[in-house]
Formats: sequence, structure tokens, C-alpha cells
Amino acid sequence: MNCQKYLSLGTLLVAWAVVFAVQAKPHAAARSNSRLSQSNSAKPQSPELAEANELISQVIKLYGDRKYKEALPLAKRALEIREKALSPDDQLVRNAQVNLAEIYIALRKYQDADSPLDRAIKSYKNANPDDVRVGDLLERKAIVEYAKGYLGKAESAYEESLRIKEKAFGAGSPKTAQLLLSLGEFHQLTGNDEKSAAFYRRLISATEKRSGPDHNEQLIDAIARYLCALGKLKKQEEADKWQARLSSLQGAATPPAGDSSGTDAFQKGGVLNGKAISMPKPFYPPEARSARASGVVVVQVWIDESGNVLRACAVAGASQLRRVSELAAYSSKFSPTKLSGQPIKVTGVITYNFVRQ
Repeated sequence: MNCQKYLSLGTLLVAWAVVFAVQAKPHAAARSNSRLSQSNSAKPQSPELAEANELISQVIKLYGDRKYKEALPLAKRALEIREKALSPDDQLVRNAQVNLAEIYIALRKYQDADSPLDRAIKSYKNANPDDVRVGDLLERKAIVEYAKGYLGKAESAYEESLRIKEKAFGAGSPKTAQLLLSLGEFHQLTGNDEKSAAFYRRLISATEKRSGPDHNEQLIDAIARYLCALGKLKKQEEADKWQARLSSLQGAATPPAGDSSGTDAFQKGGVLNGKAISMPKPFYPPEARSARASGVVVVQVWIDESGNVLRACAVAGASQLRRVSELAAYSSKFSPTKLSGQPIKVTGVITYNFVRQ
């Protein structure tokens, strides 16, 4: 297990942003570029625009193959051509701007992603400030600002996106729920437990308004996140109420012993440090140094079939050390756990030992 590398708080913020960006679904505008190019290919167009369309097709192929460095110069050239030939608010220009921003995000060049992303947002807002595509791009903007360490800007982008999505789709829609989850995680990992709890509580309400095959699993996840926040706020009476409901839901979702088919329930895995492929050690924060905090921090983690951390909650240890431990947990990677030869989701704990500095 490689656990010798220490991560600064800034690096941990970037790492978490990368995890979130990778787990997010591909952007709608980026997905639609090939269709737009094909639909315009039948129309009379200049040789330059035809070249841009061909470049965009190559960009999408390279992006899908994760060849981001190779895609970058082509995306730049396609945007340059379209911006010279078309108006700033042309849809093809917007698409090219978003493509370039997404490639920069994939390359972790967050400063470079700013300009094309901001231009696309401004263009959509000029036409309609409440366009849902503005909300989509603001989510990406939030991730970029978070990765750069501009937490206030990230929060503002998330909240504006939430306002747009709630207005367009309603309080109980999956799109709204995803943003409530993002804001809950954002405040959890930036240390604002009151706001984190408030957004996770709203996530529960949004999830309760929906139905479907994944409803029970999503509700369990939302309540577990809310319980994590309540624990940090020491709201024991409220936590006990929600813990009882969570236990009831988990009981309904538990499969027969040895059978993992037809359920997304997490199997219990105990202490998971030994299963880590990569487990960066967290930074020792200034507030911990001032308080002379030390000792073991225990973080409960929920891990998917590929060994990625889906959720983390520090459940024991000095309060000054919990947030950086959660951030480090999100950056960890584990060997997949298998049951009857099939990879499964697992939950357990990992521990970090802090020496007073």
C-alpha cells in the first residue's frame, strides 16, 4: 500500500474536485457537438467552418478515448475558427467553448478552463438567464472554482445553478437532488456543518418526492449523509430519530445472507486500511497545530465496485482533524471487494494517526 505521500489542503481540494468531475455525467453541450456538426454539414458553409466541424469530430473521439492532450490543440483551433466566422452567441461557438473548457478540466488546467467557460455562460445568459444550460455550466464552474480554492465563488455558482434547476424542474427532480447533494458535500468538506446539514435535509425531502427502482438506495444515502452532519453538530435527539428510520430502510434493503443480486446494499468490510491501493495522508492543518490536536481519526467510507470512495464521514477523533481526514479519504483508492467472484460495494472504516506538530 502506498500511503507515504502527504497532501496539502489545497491539493486535497483539487483531488476531491477531480473525483467529483470524473463521476459527473458528460456535459450535454459536449455530447451534442457531433450531432450539431453533422446536422450542419448538409448546409452550404465556408471551408473554414467545414474544417472546424471536422476538428470537433476528432476532438470528441479523442476525448472519449481520454487523449486530452491530443484533443487540446484541435479544440483550440476549432474554437478560433468558429469565433472568427460566427457571432459570439452562435450555438456552434458555445459548443466549442464548452468543449475546450471540458478538456482543460480533464487536464486539471483549471485556470485555463475559466475563459471559455465564462464566455459560454455569458452567451447563454444573454439569451435567457434561466436557461437550464446556464445551470449545467454553472455546476462545472463551481468545480473549477473549488479546485482553484475560490470557495466563495464555487458556492455562488452552485447556488445559482440550484435556483435555475429548481425553477425549471421542480424541487423533487433528480437534477435538483444532484445539486443539493453537491452543495451538501461542498459544505461538509469546507467545514460548514450547519449548511451541510441543511442541504442534506433538503436532499432527503427531494428524494422522498420521487419513486423508482433506485429510490430506496438514494434515500438511504441521503439520510446517512444527514446523520453524518448531525453527529458533528451533536444533535443527538434528531440523529436518533433519523437513525431509526435509516435502520428500517436498510433492513428492507438487506438481501439474504450470501446473496448480493438485485440490491445495491453495501457489505460491511471492517477496517479497510489494508485494502488501500493508494491512501494519501492528510495535511496537518493550522487549527490543529494551534489546539495541539493529535491522535487517531476514524473515517467511515462507502466504496463502489471499482474501489472508489463514494462517501466519507469522520466519526471519531479531534474535531480540528476531521475535515482533512474526510478530504484525504475521498482521494483514496481501494482494491475491489468481491463476493462469489463479483465486485460489490462495501462500507468500513479507515484510520489516520496524527502526531502533534
